[in-house]
Amino acid sequence: MASERKKRSSKYVDQEYHDRPSYVNAKAAYRQIRKGKADGNKHALWVRKHVQEYLYIIGIFINQHCGKVCFVGLLLLSLCCVGLKSVKMETDVEKLWVEEGGRLEEELTYSKDHIGAGAGITNQILIQTPKSGNNILSKESLLQHRDALVKASQITVEMFDIKWRYTDICYLAQFPLSESSVLESMLVAILPCVIITPLDCFWEGSQALGPPNGIKGVHDYFKQLLWTNLNPMEIVGKLKNHYEGQTKKEMEALEKVFRDAGVTTGYQEKPCIDPKDYDCPATAPNKQSLNVPDFGAELTNGCYGFATKYMHWHEDLIVGGLRKNQTGHIVRAEALQSILLLLGEQHLYDKYSKDIKTANIDWTLEKARMILEEWHRKFTKEMNAFAKDDKPDNQYAFSMTSLMDIIKDFSDISVVRVTIGYVLMLFYAFIILLRWNNMVLSQSGIGIAGVLLVALSVAAGLGICSLLGIKFNASTTQIIPFLALGLGVNDMFLITHSYTENANKDNIPHKEQTAECLKRTGTTILLTSVSNMLAFFSAVIIPIPALRSFVIQAGILILFNLVSVIFIYPAICSIDLIRRKNKKCDIFCCFESYADNDVVIELQPHINDHNMMERSASPPPVYTPRTAYSPPPYSDLLAHDMITEMGAIGGPTQTTLAPSEGQFVTRCGSPIPGFDSATNSRQCLTDGENVTWLQAAFDREYVNGTFSAKGWPKNASADTKLAYTLLVQTGDVDNSIDTDQITSVRLVSKEGIINPAAFYNYLTVWISNDALAYSYSMGEIRPETQTWPFDPDDFNLQVPKAKNIAYAQIPFYLSKLSNSDDILDVVLKIRQICDDFTSRGLLNYPVGVPFTFWEQYIQLRFYLMMALLCIMGVTFVVLSVTLMNPWMAGIIIVILTLILVELFGFMGIMGLKLSAIPAVILIVTVGMGVEFTVHLAVGFLSSIGTRDSRMAMALEHTFSPVFHGGISTFLGVIMLAGAEFDFIVRYFFIVLTALVLIGLLNGLLLLPVLLSICGPPSEVRPKKDTDRIPTPSPEASPKARIRNLPVRATRSSRKMKFPRRIPSDISLTTITEEPSQYSSTEIVVQPEVVVETSIPKDGRSGQQTAHKMADDTSSRHSSQSRNSSTQGTMLSTPPTHHVTRVKATATVKVEVHTPIPGTVPDSHEYKRRRRKDDTDSDSESSSSSSS
Repeated sequence: MASERKKRSSKYVDQEYHDRPSYVNAKAAYRQIRKGKADGNKHALWVRKHVQEYLYIIGIFINQHCGKVCFVGLLLLSLCCVGLKSVKMETDVEKLWVEEGGRLEEELTYSKDHIGAGAGITNQILIQTPKSGNNILSKESLLQHRDALVKASQITVEMFDIKWRYTDICYLAQFPLSESSVLESMLVAILPCVIITPLDCFWEGSQALGPPNGIKGVHDYFKQLLWTNLNPMEIVGKLKNHYEGQTKKEMEALEKVFRDAGVTTGYQEKPCIDPKDYDCPATAPNKQSLNVPDFGAELTNGCYGFATKYMHWHEDLIVGGLRKNQTGHIVRAEALQSILLLLGEQHLYDKYSKDIKTANIDWTLEKARMILEEWHRKFTKEMNAFAKDDKPDNQYAFSMTSLMDIIKDFSDISVVRVTIGYVLMLFYAFIILLRWNNMVLSQSGIGIAGVLLVALSVAAGLGICSLLGIKFNASTTQIIPFLALGLGVNDMFLITHSYTENANKDNIPHKEQTAECLKRTGTTILLTSVSNMLAFFSAVIIPIPALRSFVIQAGILILFNLVSVIFIYPAICSIDLIRRKNKKCDIFCCFESYADNDVVIELQPHINDHNMMERSASPPPVYTPRTAYSPPPYSDLLAHDMITEMGAIGGPTQTTLAPSEGQFVTRCGSPIPGFDSATNSRQCLTDGENVTWLQAAFDREYVNGTFSAKGWPKNASADTKLAYTLLVQTGDVDNSIDTDQITSVRLVSKEGIINPAAFYNYLTVWISNDALAYSYSMGEIRPETQTWPFDPDDFNLQVPKAKNIAYAQIPFYLSKLSNSDDILDVVLKIRQICDDFTSRGLLNYPVGVPFTFWEQYIQLRFYLMMALLCIMGVTFVVLSVTLMNPWMAGIIIVILTLILVELFGFMGIMGLKLSAIPAVILIVTVGMGVEFTVHLAVGFLSSIGTRDSRMAMALEHTFSPVFHGGISTFLGVIMLAGAEFDFIVRYFFIVLTALVLIGLLNGLLLLPVLLSICGPPSEVRPKKDTDRIPTPSPEASPKARIRNLPVRATRSSRKMKFPRRIPSDISLTTITEEPSQYSSTEIVVQPEVVVETSIPKDGRSGQQTAHKMADDTSSRHSSQSRNSSTQGTMLSTPPTHHVTRVKATATVKVEVHTPIPGTVPDSHEYKRRRRKDDTDSDSESSSSSSS
């Protein structure tokens, strides 16, 4: 079988061989160089001939078993599609974008291990913009914002047979614990939810705080209490005067807490947006004048909530698009923003884990998450629908869950868009390959089959990706199906183009069409596919999980497309050859076409002088007639937590807890210029105004003699009693109290360091007795400390120590960050601060949206350069090894670099910022650029002639498939233009479209010019005729396989002589004239065939005789010999017969060459072996006779 394939592979020569020898048959071209008839790159031809040999063998096998190959291939692809049932979709933003194995993943994991997933708070954002104009500071706009907030605070969801109100899941302020049940119930009922809103500058801000149904006063002279009519200090004062004893003392303590927190008159002294409102309090500044306030002036420098010391909302946090006058007052704004703070799922679960509200259900963390997500969705839906036509402004709501829902919706594959995209590609293949004038030669059927095959291979590749555990994401469903389609169809068009060229050549037998097609195009298909795969796999260097999944899946799909195009699509072409042979119509193969075919019958046929491919010296062949062949949930969007393992940094005032050193470290002043903290710096224990104030109060009364080492008198203030309690703490569990150290120990040193020995005792006191400050700091300390409410009348000095801190965080807000450069600058500066404290022994790190999603930018350029250098180097090595031509590989790398630079410049012109996604596209550009360059480069190398003629020849054969490949890639990604998200349109459709256009321009315009100027020499260069390579000599006929004789062989059988070689089936008409410089003897054979037919007059058949006459005439070199056969005697025929004579004469030239010494094996070796065999046979015969 192997010898038969070898014989078939070298039996016919294409006319194209003389112009493009290494493309048609690298083995024959390689032998021409070995014989000395041409010069060239022997190493490249050696590699090419082996690749072509294997591809030819594959093609022969596919042609012989085309039906089986199609069936098995399609069956395997279909089985791979089963993996799509186990697809795992990843929609978690953090898991998609957090760097794998980096410090950010380590930090987030540490946080989740200590506070749990979903801990902290979540932000629901409400944004309002004007429908007309650019100023939203109007009465109507602010009242619309008020109505939206009130409606949001009234949203309820019903799940698990329980109604969940906004107040059930919102983030509430915390007050110190009280033993009075009356006071406790009143405080719990009136505790407001935290809302960051510009309405806090006005009385209308109280309308969203509730309580929903209000609370009734503890006495009849109190009216129903709401924050719209609540004056906290007034109520506490009246209650203090009403009660006596312990309750009165608690009221006094509460009054102090309110005063320290800035909870004074609530909203009663703030201006009203609408002073004509009936409920507007009389204490409002504009109630009497009924004048509308200056909204810009009120919003300047931000707004304060009901606790003014802790709730200061900076103007940049609540108002957008600001414009100020020369005095710094706001005169215009383009947007209002309010933020509703809700509990995280972990905190919601903890809050109701032992509550009677969830006693009848199996309360789990998952149910807490479901409740929050449902409320988020309802909030987004109702707020987006709130701004109707009668409203002056637009309203937009955004929540964490809405983002997750958007990602989930975006991750769902759009069946309509995918169907339209693939149908569009089918239509394009149908139109391009259709021949209306000849349905037999039309190829639209295999074009449609090829597109469907690529679609099936894409589905199969995705199925394998799913089975390999590669998670899908939005890029998998929205981009890969179209990108893989465009890249896969490129190779299909290339094979179809070669199939079209070969099908019109009579010298290529029908059974070898597929093999020849694969042999000629397979090399470039392998090169482009391998380059694309390497480009995608090189992008794995960028450590973004979503992009890593994308590039790995794309690389696997390209591999599946390669296998399908190399094995299954040629089988489809072989089946189509059967259709063409049977003259059946394209697509409608059941109908026979009656259109004229392209076969031309020549009345005077010419001699084909170049139909032998590769022959070595051999004995004269036996003449035989030639047969004629006809693609952590983050918590907020504004900025987020600065977290430390052992401490926290917030700020402009950084507060660092250092339990290992047993001290607080205070750094005053903003470490980052231009940053404003949304939380007032006085909220922290270490801010001097709390701890140092206690120390000052104690020192003052100690000097007056109020205190002594033995204790305090009854008339001592509560602050000095608390200071005394803290000063006597030693931090030693065995000897926890030392009253003698009250004068030697300071609560806070001159350097601002808390007493290290008693640090954890102080921490317990702070969290338990300054609950309002701790709650509004939104901080987290783990493990949680036990409660210890301070009682001034209790002389119990034992303060329990808090557990060693494993995790602490204090959040802060960032503002004035409008672009990636500013955010990246902030991230780098904060990282630098954290690294500075880490070097001092305090392990800490920042966490939040900027640090999670802009972390990639820190090392992005480094990873991009590494990936580009890697793919450029690998592409150069692959091209150099495959083509064995570093010169050409270098030119291709130059073109790829130009494509890369041009695309990068285009992205800059379009305003597309460099991020991980554009970086991946830039890396993939190198692989896709090979599609536009390598086909032309191979065509240039395999052609013979001058640079210009070779370039023209290469363009003639490769322009069409390269151009159609570019168009098919564009059609593959064109459906991305219909994506619902502008991000996909800008960063994928526009960029990939520009890549196709830039690639075509560089590959079909710049590269030809460059090759014409400084292109490398051809792989094969004839020594004499520079325009074509001479036809090779015929190949020796293969040796015959002689079976071993049976044991009981007869004597006569042993005397039989078997032929040493199989008679050659090469026609003499395939041998052409060699150049005159070779010494040769030419024999010209002119056989003449005469056919006579005799017909008698009576209609009976006559006799037919044939006479053959051959004349051998000599040609050049004056040596002539004529060999003629005598004409036979014709049978006598009656004179009455009618004779018809047809004569045909053919001229055949046979040459016998004397080879140049050293270029071919010894020509006498064959004769020597033949004489030896004859001598051995004669000797055997003689011995047999004598015996």
